[in-house]
Amino acid sequence: MPISAMSVQFVTRSLADVGIPLPKAAQEAADVLQVLQDEAIRDVVTEVITNATATPLTVKNASKRVQELAIALTARERAAEAARAYERPVLDQFRDAIASNVDELIVEMRPIFDQCAAIFHNAGATLEPGRQVNASDGVEAVRTYLALDDAQQRFAAINSARLRITEMAGSADSDVTWYVESVPDMDALMSARSLWKRGPHYLTRAGYRLRLNTRAEAQAVADSAANGTAAALKAQQQARVAAARDPLREAAYAQVLGQ
Repeated sequence: MPISAMSVQFVTRSLADVGIPLPKAAQEAADVLQVLQDEAIRDVVTEVITNATATPLTVKNASKRVQELAIALTARERAAEAARAYERPVLDQFRDAIASNVDELIVEMRPIFDQCAAIFHNAGATLEPGRQVNASDGVEAVRTYLALDDAQQRFAAINSARLRITEMAGSADSDVTWYVESVPDMDALMSARSLWKRGPHYLTRAGYRLRLNTRAEAQAVADSAANGTAAALKAQQQARVAAARDPLREAAYAQVLGQ
């Protein structure tokens, strides 16, 4: 998937917001891209003229000065085109460097995520989402309530960073499976998805546990829910079959015994 220079800025900024540095290869690509962008807009003509007027024009240097200015004029005209010619492989290098380190970057974000999750778990156990808290609710309730705002901001920054980096690997979704522990079935997963749209406090209030998942872990959450539903449906089917067979079996036994 091709990316743009704007994508590089978004990824770099979102990771910086959660205190995570770029992987080495991605940082090198970002640095090269910055040089290309600077060169595309550098006013080389003004630089040449400034240097030229610093010393008098003479018979000996006039020809050289003309050639330097001609080169500068051509460079200014074609610089943006030249920069674009080099830009694509550099952008690809950045994308590939992020894509190959997605899980490692997610793991690096876990400490700050876990700090936020602890606040949401505590709030979920003690406070109704959306309810205003005041001094009459007690010191602990007020402290938890005030901590929620900061946790929500940090959680949003983590979500943005996670989304940006997984986009580099071709996954642009913000599904709740990235953020919860295993759920028993599809009903629980669909409920979590609905609550997720309202915020993590709603999830924890409903009893869900928050966890920042890698790609494989997020997929495992989805698979576990599907498998749980399939197992429940199978058990229901077996129970229905057993219930349907029992009366027939009992009647058959009664007939045999009667004979």
